[in-house]
Amino acid sequence: MGRLASIEFYSRNYDEALELLSQAEDYLRFHHRTLDQDGLPPDQRLHVLLEVFRITSRLTLSMNWLMNQKAAFSGETTSQSEEIAVISFSDRVVCLKRNREVEEAASPKLKRLLVNSHNLFSRIVRLEEGRVH
Repeated sequence: MGRLASIEFYSRNYDEALELLSQAEDYLRFHHRTLDQDGLPPDQRLHVLLEVFRITSRLTLSMNWLMNQKAAFSGETTSQSEEIAVISFSDRVVCLKRNREVEEAASPKLKRLLVNSHNLFSRIVRLEEGRVH
């Protein structure tokens, strides 16, 4: 992959992550309690909250990694002079996990965020693994 193709590829992922962040903010600000928590027993509410935190973690880690890569491609940082963002094993374990029960019972908005944030994070992990080897 040439330098320009690489920059464009990372930019598309970056733009997708920004869009997901915007959708997550909208969901949390306006829909979270009414769509996915009202009327649930405490243990089920906890499972929903854990998945919302998982979305937040996926998106935060993805943006951090993508911003770091974007800076490196644009020459703002170099791997020799700056610490490169690496997604830890424990972050991978937490963020790659899926709770199918919550996904199936979730509102369409939450379900989209769960699936799309998982897909983005999985892609970032694969990209990172390719970069590290």
